[in-house]
Amino acid sequence: MPESGVALGFDFGLARIGVAVGAPGLGTARGLAVVANRAGRIDWPAIDRLIGAWAPAVLVLGEPQTRRDPRMLAALRRFRAELERRYALPVAVVDEDDTTACARAEWRQRRRAGARKRAARGDLDMLSAALILRTWLA
Repeated sequence: MPESGVALGFDFGLARIGVAVGAPGLGTARGLAVVANRAGRIDWPAIDRLIGAWAPAVLVLGEPQTRRDPRMLAALRRFRAELERRYALPVAVVDEDDTTACARAEWRQRRRAGARKRAARGDLDMLSAALILRTWLA
């Protein structure tokens, strides 16, 4: 794991891809953006802009280890291969089991503490990406 620079984390989904940014030296991560993935058409220009703006040293991708939907896993592996091909950056893979459930629980906790009543579309995707990135940073 690089001690300096920036890491971008991805929570891949068949409709949306949550993106988070983190600082390996600090061990912090926060949601950054949501990228469209409609009918297998990933918004690569949006990812290009994020890569260009943040100049990450590493990309981190969540992959489920127990709940393996073959269609999802195939799409996830194509996404990983394309990340590696396009950006020539290391792509670390971490177990993302239960990140969505953890993101929902964290969002409920934030609501109790005074945040918006409902999560906007994509908020949970970004939060899941941040949790994936935090797992890798730990």
